[in-house]
Amino acid sequence: HAGSRSSSMGKAVLHHEGVLGLWRGNGLAVARATLSKGLLFSVQDTLNAQLGSSMVAGSLAGLTAHLPTYPLDVLRTRIAGSIGNQGTVPREIAAMWRSGRLFPFYRGVSATAFGAIVYEGARFGFHDTIVSLSPQHWLTATVSGMLASVAAGTMIYPNDTIRRQLQQRGTCESYWTVSQAIMRAGGILRLYRGLPLYLAKVAPSAGFQFGTYSALKMVALESNTKCG
Repeated sequence: HAGSRSSSMGKAVLHHEGVLGLWRGNGLAVARATLSKGLLFSVQDTLNAQLGSSMVAGSLAGLTAHLPTYPLDVLRTRIAGSIGNQGTVPREIAAMWRSGRLFPFYRGVSATAFGAIVYEGARFGFHDTIVSLSPQHWLTATVSGMLASVAAGTMIYPNDTIRRQLQQRGTCESYWTVSQAIMRAGGILRLYRGLPLYLAKVAPSAGFQFGTYSALKMVALESNTKCG
């Protein structure tokens, strides 16, 4: 059923907006990823060296990286989720501001904070465990990043489903209210709707992030060693 729903939604987007509709909100996604991932990896690396715990450092880094960039995620979700709606970013910002000033930009932020703590903590914890048992190489970091992100993402995915619903709804419903509504609509499986598409996206993306960061870090360390 999930596959047919994804196919139907894809056809609806192509019908109303053409091929470019599949990239709706991508600019906001790229802007947020650039800021949040830069913060995430740099803060995690720094805290890991000080705390000696990759999992704790990952959790704290997740909060540091996700909370400041959260309004961009809300905007992207609202724009990307409206098939046939040709609203621009300025119009969406104006509409959200009129509906509740700053509050709409942080709707669902509690779910994001919880997700960031669990997901990034688990992801960096899994990643460092795998890397510690493998040869030091950027390719090892790539594969371990993919595996760790798939494991952590699957574990926290129900929270992500609730977060997206909180962002898209225009009401001031609580996390519990929305989660109960989702469960009534389709049981526990409803919380995992879209998981295959999510994993197809997150696995290569995470592999690229961890692999690139590892490679650049090795280059920087070698350069410092030569200069020293």
